[in-house]
Amino acid sequence: MSSYKKILVMAAAGVAGGLIGSLFILPITIRTNFLNTADILTKVASQQPKNTQNEPKINPVSSSDYSEAISNVSPSVVAVQSFLGGELLRSGSGIMLTQDGLAATLNSLVPANADFFQIKINGGIYKAKVVFRSFKSNVALVSIAGADDYQVASLEMNLPKLGQHLLIFAKSESVNKDLPLVEETLVSQLDDSGQQFKILLAPDQEFYGASVVNDSGSILGLIDFQNQKPVIIGSTNINAVLTGALTKFPNL
Repeated sequence: MSSYKKILVMAAAGVAGGLIGSLFILPITIRTNFLNTADILTKVASQQPKNTQNEPKINPVSSSDYSEAISNVSPSVVAVQSFLGGELLRSGSGIMLTQDGLAATLNSLVPANADFFQIKINGGIYKAKVVFRSFKSNVALVSIAGADDYQVASLEMNLPKLGQHLLIFAKSESVNKDLPLVEETLVSQLDDSGQQFKILLAPDQEFYGASVVNDSGSILGLIDFQNQKPVIIGSTNINAVLTGALTKFPNL
């Protein structure tokens, strides 16, 4: 038999063997779990991520009860959106500083090239205006028109302790929903001057401008990300920007 014919015969035998395996042998091994594939497939299926798109992000520790903190801080945290040409440009969070509608957020969330800003708070959506910027602190003060009885954020001026559990609290960018985004973190470092602290948090677009909250619901600062690392703009800086702005422009 020539080499050419031998190749054809071997190819035909391979095809026939594959058909027999797929039609008869493989179904039998699956039904009888001869290769223990059922257990493997079950484990893989159980490890698939669940759809949590509309669920709050929360990972509390068993030793802490954050329900009071969440209840206290939620009414004073706002969602901030910037638009350009009708398209969403930036989004994040901020906090309400005065009862008549003056909020603080990151300066980078309300860029000067945007042509429209809005704030969502307690189910309402309001047109907003940037009235003061501190480029040094990366804090912007944004004013909204509406009711004059907004809940004001409680600012904590004292630094947390090393290893202390804190909450990251933000508001969803969804136009139709006012969902809280909550995650737990730890204080990972205090600087030598005792004026700043660092936390454990992976970069996340949803947490720009989010509040760092203690277990009583007081805010220690807002979160910015620089070089993929979280940076806390402390409550002392935020309060200093507010005081300076009101001193310079009393009618804000």
